[in-house]
This record gives sequence, structure tokens and C-alpha cells, in this order.
Amino acid sequence: MLDGLDAVDWTALHGAYGPAGEVPDLLRALSGPDAEAAGKARRQIEGMACHQGTTYSVSAPVVPFLAELLVSGGTHHRGGLAWLLGQMAAYNNQRTRHIAAVRAAVSAEVDRLLPLLGDPDPEVRAGVAFALSQCPKRKKASLPALRARLAVEDEPQAKARLLAATQWLEPKSDLVTAALAAREPMPVRAAAAILLARSELPWSDEATETVRAGWADGEPLESCWWWGWAGSPLEDLVTGISKRDTDAARVLTVLLASASTSVRQRAAKASVWVMRVQRTSRPALVPVLAAALTDQSVEVRDLAAAALHEAGEAARPAADALAGSASTRSASALLQLGDPRWRDLVTPANVLDVLAGIEVPADPALVEALLGTRAQDWDNHIRRLLAAWGPAAAPLVPRLIDEYGRHLVLPALAAIGPAAADALPLLGSTVDERIAILRISGDPGPALEAARAMLSTADVVPLLDALGEHGRVLLPQIRELVAAGQDDIGLARALWRWTGDPAEAAPTVRRVLELAAGQLRQQRPRYPAHEAAALAGELGDASLVPLLRPLLADPTSRCRVPAAQAIWRLTGDGEGLVSPLLKEVTSRPPGFRWPDSFDLLAAMGAAASEALPELRAIAEHPWCPFVDDFDSATRRGLGHRDDTFRAAARSTVEAIEREASKTASGPAA
Repeated sequence: MLDGLDAVDWTALHGAYGPAGEVPDLLRALSGPDAEAAGKARRQIEGMACHQGTTYSVSAPVVPFLAELLVSGGTHHRGGLAWLLGQMAAYNNQRTRHIAAVRAAVSAEVDRLLPLLGDPDPEVRAGVAFALSQCPKRKKASLPALRARLAVEDEPQAKARLLAATQWLEPKSDLVTAALAAREPMPVRAAAAILLARSELPWSDEATETVRAGWADGEPLESCWWWGWAGSPLEDLVTGISKRDTDAARVLTVLLASASTSVRQRAAKASVWVMRVQRTSRPALVPVLAAALTDQSVEVRDLAAAALHEAGEAARPAADALAGSASTRSASALLQLGDPRWRDLVTPANVLDVLAGIEVPADPALVEALLGTRAQDWDNHIRRLLAAWGPAAAPLVPRLIDEYGRHLVLPALAAIGPAAADALPLLGSTVDERIAILRISGDPGPALEAARAMLSTADVVPLLDALGEHGRVLLPQIRELVAAGQDDIGLARALWRWTGDPAEAAPTVRRVLELAAGQLRQQRPRYPAHEAAALAGELGDASLVPLLRPLLADPTSRCRVPAAQAIWRLTGDGEGLVSPLLKEVTSRPPGFRWPDSFDLLAAMGAAASEALPELRAIAEHPWCPFVDDFDSATRRGLGHRDDTFRAAARSTVEAIEREASKTASGPAA
């Protein structure tokens, strides 16, 4: 046994942890009589030759020796060796420069592996089936043997894995649907349900009934590469089924009725994702999740509330059940639904969790609850909320003062305004602090002083924007800077707003547009084309349109919408505008200017008629478009955002149709 082992220069090869010179000793230990030593050696070889799906220079040379030990009936841990060979060739391994050689080495062992489908050890049979499935170039030899073994296999877990291996090589066969039959052992039926959920084959009532029976009392399958590798087989089932539009709700409904607490917990967790993603599943799952709010398991109750929070307006029929629940996420759901009963659930102990990841208007009850918390526990989201609430957050000023210097505290104080006067002694001389002094005290002096000192720097622009009319005393200096050919669109904007003379600002706008057109694909362009486009629209100078049109090709959301807005404002001509506006709203996720895109398409009316098919499609699409947030732990209540998006899409369709109808009917007689 192991002939030729010493003929390989193992010291010249490398594994996951460096030189592979110890491989001969490990292989000999693996072939030895000590089961414990053999098991340790196998694990070391696995970690060296196939570490987390990555292969190395040692991986291919070790394959023939592993196959030889597997074929030898006296080797310990043969089932593990069979699975290791499959893992080394697995389709989802990292694409290193060694992977092709490794797969070729495993494929070269197919003829030696095929007889092991009849091995007395079911773990060996299942592992060999897996290895064969990962050698698709040899399926003409392996597929008939797999089918033959599947037909006579009598060990349920092994048969389930044989089914997976066979279906992998023959994905469009009827094996999976046939395996749902009641005559099959439950592990086989459960495996068939998982494989069907992952496939493109249609789901069936028989599959739903299999899920009900299979997971009625717990997990029917043992974890392996095919399922449960990173969690549990049930999680693989719900991951697969959650990508189907109408079937997910049916399956999750039966899983939430399981007698097994762990099954219900996993189903409730999956429901959170489904409610975020699938618009069509929300109405069907809402009553089921409302019932789950009374589940014996606290985790199930909390996850059901979280799922309902993600449903948006579709969760309104569950409002009574949410109001009777003590879950923090129930309070969040009611708050975003605008149901006043959230006040009965929000306390200082839970308000930070209630507000986490959601945007809501100010309310005295929320402010009162926040007064009962420690400002040092507030995260950036809470401070952003306070800034959005403005003067309504005034009772919280002492807490903000206590945390002065932390991120976003200053913008919150500035937004609160005069009620934050107690913070003035803390404010220093930075640009942001000078602006905050202006907004809190109304005194423009410190901001003007800073603006004078910074006229030749970019920092002057936010100061001028904040000063507004107070900055008019700087008009001569600003005019001189703009006339000198400064490429600062912020200075030109201030000049325009103080003088109302487009002739003075237009040269800067023209130059910035010219320079910005060559930077559209840069991640951080120097010239703010979006600001130049917005100002171009205000100036009313139609000669700028040729410079705006190149911005419509911006692959990002930065410029294409502002450019379209300016062109429409200047010309009233919709030619070339529909496509970039549609890109903003039809991409997944939509661009951050999607509200402006919808507004402009609606304003264009009949000129945007060509957009109607795609607008109808996104309004009625079964899936939410905000894919970046599907698995987000920091943004919650995604259904409400989706509701706003769909409402905007439908409103835009109606506006275009209405104007198109008027155009088609012609002037009244």
C-alpha cells in the first residue's frame, strides 16, 4: 500500500499552512491500525489540502493516495475520506491555479470509486456518490451506476444523499419529484423537497405536504455537504424556497405550525427575509405571523414581530396582535404603521431598540422615552434622528451637550436651533461650529469672519450656503474670485443667488460641466457635475444643454438625474431623458435619486410614454428592489420603504397615462 509515496518530493509542495513535508507520515498514520491517530491524520490532511474550499500544490498529488486508502477495506474513517475527495473537487471551491489539476486528479479515480457504491458502509456509499457528482466530465460512467444504486439503497440517510448526487448530474430528471412519494423514507422525501426548492422545477402540493410531514417534529436529515453545511438542512430548505414567489408563504406556513420549537424558530427567522424580499408573500404570511406572536417560544414571538415589521403596510391587519405583544419589534411595527398603540409599548428600556434602523417623525412620547436613556448609549442613527426632528428634540439638548465632541452631535444641536443655546459656550472655530453658532444664535458674525478668512479655500462654500443673505457683504470678493476663473461651483451659486444675473455665473457652470464630463467614471471626481447641472437649470440658459447631455451617460446616480432635470427645465424636450431616468428606478437596487426620477417622469407626462411598460413592471414586480438591504442588520422596516417606492411608481404611471390621454384626445371642440 502507498507505493510511490516516497517518490514524490513533498517538501517542494505546499498546503494551507506551508510546506507539505509531513504528508507521508500523515498518510501512513491514516493507513495504520490506530483509529484515533488515523482520524487525526485525516483531519490534518483535509486542513492542509482543502482548507475552506481552497486547494494548493499538494492537493492534486495527494489524491491518488487518498483514493488508494479509501479502496482498501482496512482503512479507518473511509467515509470521511470519500467525502474529502468530493470536497477537493467541489464546484464551489476557490478558483486557485491548482483547482483544475485537483479536479482532474479526482476524475481520474472515478473507475476505482464506482465499485464502492456497493460498499457495506453507508457513509462510504454516500461519500463516493458525492465525489462522483463533482466529476461531471465522467458522468457517462457514473450516472448509470448512481441511478442503479439509488434504486436499491435501503439506508434512508444514504439514499437521500445518493438522490442529491444523482440529481446534481441530471438536474432536469424526474428523480426529485418521484422521491416525494409517501412510500419513500422521510429523509429521502425531505431531501427531495430541499432539492426541488433549489431547482427550477415547479413546486407542488405534494412537496408542501412533504415539508409538513418531514419537519412536523424536528429535523429529518443529518447535515452533510448537500444540506446543513453551515446551519441546518431546514435552513437550506427555506433559503431555496424563499427565492420562489408564491411558494415561500405556503411552506413557511406549514413550518410555523410544526410541533418542534427549533423548526418554528428557523421558519420565523426565514420569514423576516421573505417579508423583506417578496412582495407577493406579505399578505399571505401576515395572519400566520400574527398568530405566531402568541407562540410559546420567546424567540419565535420576537422573530414573528420582526417579520411583520418588515411587511410594511401589508402588516396593518395584524395591528391588534402587535398591540397585544410585548416585543420591541412590535412597537417598531406599530410606530411605522402610525398606530398610536405603540405608545403603550415604548419605554426607556427599549426605545433605542425600537428606533434602531427606522426613520420616524418626532413625537413627545419618543422624546420622553429617550430622556430615560443614557446619551452615551446613543448610536449615530439616534443622533441623525434628533437632527431630523429639529426643534422637537429640544428637551434632549442637555444629553447632547454631555456628549459634545462625538460624531453627529453638532449637526443635531444645530438643527434644534435656538433651543440649543446652552451649547454655545462649547462651540469653537471650525467651519461646522461657526455654522452651528449661526443656526442656534442667529448671529452671522462668527460665520462671516470665518468666510472672509477662507475665501480662497473650498471651506468657504458651506459657510456661504449657511449665511445666505447675511453673506451678501462678501459679494465684491466673490464676484472677483468667480471672474478670475475659479472652478468652484459653490462660489458661482452664491453669486447667482445674490445678484440674479446668470451672465456672471454661467462661465463657471460651463467650465465645470466641460471638465466633469471627462470624470464620469471616476469614483471621486474633482468637479461636482451634479451641482453644476442643478445650477444650470436655475440659470435658464439653454445654451448649456449640449454640455448637460453627456452627463446623462453617467453610470452612477450622481449626475444623470440632475442633468435630466436641468435639460427638461431648460427645454421642455424629453428626447434622450427617459432611458437614464429609467436606469435610476429599474436597477436593483434603485439609484439614490429614484424619487427625483419618478417626479421628473411624471412631470414629463406624455413625453415619457415610452417608459410606461417598465414602470408598470417595477410597480407590480413580485420582489422588492432594495437588494442591498435584504440582509441588513442596521436598516429595518424595509417594507415601508418599498411601499413608498411602489406608490411613487404607480403615481408616475397614472400621471403619464393621464397626460397621454389628454394629448391623444386633442383639444376640446
